Amino acid sequence: MAFELIVLVKDPGENTFYPPIGPNHSKYWQLKRLNEQLAGILQLRHSGISDRDLKHILADVEEMVAAIETSASA
Repeated sequence: MAFELIVLVKDPGENTFYPPIGPNHSKYWQLKRLNEQLAGILQLRHSGISDRDLKHILADVEEMVAAIETSASA
């Protein structure tokens, strides 16, 4: 099973969300040179999500997948 995680950030006091790395970001040129998976990892690194939070998110996703697989086989 594959899924796509899209990360958008919002600055305090702002009402809009945007990608963590845009054309004005110093690492934008690296993003354009990477494949889609590595570009996503680079965006996660610059989004402000901690490794601990990311592990928690992935554990939640794995739990949801397991629940879906269990209900599908029942």
